[in-house]
Amino acid sequence: MIVSKDEQQLHAFAKEVGTKVKVTSVVCDLAYKEQVHALEKTIADIGNLEILVNCAGYGINKDFIDDDIQKREDMITVHDLATMRLTYQALKIMKKRNHGSIINVSSLAAMLILGNNPIYAASKMFLHSFSQNLYRIYKSNNIYIQSLCPGFTATNFAKNG
Repeated sequence: MIVSKDEQQLHAFAKEVGTKVKVTSVVCDLAYKEQVHALEKTIADIGNLEILVNCAGYGINKDFIDDDIQKREDMITVHDLATMRLTYQALKIMKKRNHGSIINVSSLAAMLILGNNPIYAASKMFLHSFSQNLYRIYKSNNIYIQSLCPGFTATNFAKNG
């Protein structure tokens, strides 16, 4: 299953990946809690979940007080609350099976102090710490959890804020 809020991009990616593996695509905007809850139910119904990759995210390149605070809260919802909830569902399945992997895409920003993007950096710090702590707790269940902390990469990241 792959999930994205961009339906056109999602279907193009599903078509490409679908030549190699069976793919189910789900349109979901993780900034909306009711859509996250629906996605949680979908994940809970996957009995043989092997891997979860949480890689949704974006940045906002505006001064903290010169932008709508709701946009900052939405960022925390996408980066942290949705990841926490989806990870929770995945871990319940993986613990029963005594096997699985979770990758949470954090950022190099988790290790830095970013003067122009404090919510982004803080939310990525949460992801990094969350992942490290879950790994410590669930490694005895053969569940491998990692925080991926890339630097600058060529994506649509800057367009999404």
